[in-house]
Amino acid sequence: MKSKRRRVKHKPRPPLPGLSITAYAKRRGVSEGRIRKLVKDGVVSLNGARRIDPERADEEIAVGLDPAFSHLGPLANLGPGRQNSGAVAPKAMEARRTAQAFGEHFRAKLSELEYRRRVGELVDRSEIRNAIFALLRPARDALLQVHLRIRSVVAAETDEVRVGQIIQDEIRRTLESVTDNEILARL
Repeated sequence: MKSKRRRVKHKPRPPLPGLSITAYAKRRGVSEGRIRKLVKDGVVSLNGARRIDPERADEEIAVGLDPAFSHLGPLANLGPGRQNSGAVAPKAMEARRTAQAFGEHFRAKLSELEYRRRVGELVDRSEIRNAIFALLRPARDALLQVHLRIRSVVAAETDEVRVGQIIQDEIRRTLESVTDNEILARL
């Protein structure tokens, strides 16, 4: 024998105050994502049931309207075809202004650096490094050859002071010849 289940009639829920985000977006003729962005940015507030009071939302949008669209009327930027422009939260507007100011400052600095480079006040670091290496290479090579020129003379000497004097004289002679001949000629 089958037992009969009793159907319980539920009381209908009272309607929630306000509109859902989807319903408000349809009413305004914009995308649901646009309204969600306005809620996230703080332009439109939700009530305790996470719903939108349409009259209040219209006023909030009018107050949070991007000044660039104010000549079109308080709700002009939320009509069809204008989903991606318009109402911006005051915080977002301030952030945009700060970012624009930072960008302008950065572009000004870059322009100044480019100007200084073109008039010759600034030079690329790698160019300087290469030029210095090219100037000092002959001195380096000459100093690396000193031991070949004096090794037999130093080997024959037994006096430490005399050995030091021979090495010092040869290094001085090498540096003077390199400086006189090559480095100064390149400057």
